[in-house]
Amino acid sequence: MPKADSSQHTKRPASPTKQQQGAKKMHKPNTSVPVSLNFDENMETTTGMMGRKDGAAHDRSDVDVQPPTWFKLFEQRQENRFKDIINQTKEMFEGLQLEINNLEDEVKELKEKLNVCDAKIDDLENRSRRNNIIIFNLPEGTEGRDCSKFIVHMLQSECKITPAPMIQRAHRTGKFSEISRKPRPIHVGFSHFVDKELCRKALMELFMGKKFSDARLFVSNDYSVKVQRLRKEKLPELKKLKAEGKQAFMVYPAEIKIRMANGQIRDP
Repeated sequence: MPKADSSQHTKRPASPTKQQQGAKKMHKPNTSVPVSLNFDENMETTTGMMGRKDGAAHDRSDVDVQPPTWFKLFEQRQENRFKDIINQTKEMFEGLQLEINNLEDEVKELKEKLNVCDAKIDDLENRSRRNNIIIFNLPEGTEGRDCSKFIVHMLQSECKITPAPMIQRAHRTGKFSEISRKPRPIHVGFSHFVDKELCRKALMELFMGKKFSDARLFVSNDYSVKVQRLRKEKLPELKKLKAEGKQAFMVYPAEIKIRMANGQIRDP
């Protein structure tokens, strides 16, 4: 019989149990850096490390780093360029300001001239109207087909003016309203200023106290729109003075005067 192999019958060492493995782990030597439980000692260590970092940073800040030459030249060129732009802008602004001042002076002068021209035009317009009168609230259709003949006949028959004044024209102004049915005013143009004043005063006496549809008949001079507006603004003051018993009246262009008992005329 062959001999049995003794190596096959050799006993293998028993594997360690779980308890033995746990015990080995517990007794494993600690190779990490020991951590001290002392708070003061840890603070000293941390402060020392921070001190070394701060010292290194302080050493780096002590180094004076100079920019390169090309950067200095570039910076100088840019600064000079900006200065030139600022100077040019200032010069342009001063020039524009001077032009604005000149234009303001010209506009002011033109406004003054325009006001003078406007006053002259208004004066010429009122001079061209000085031979005219306006009759208000005369019933529509009273004049018939020929307004000039009607006015001449009224002046001769009612106002007893002879010889008959020379009338250039007489007509109603504006469009008749069917809703209000208010009579349109009659414009009468005379050839001479003296005839116009004579007829105006005579018509004022004729119309004194006469009404048509609760509207008083009256006559007035013919003025420009500007003067009419000024006189309209003074009308409440004029009515107030008359209500107080004063002999108030209005003179051209829109000035209120008072006639005293002795005949003198003064301002209100």
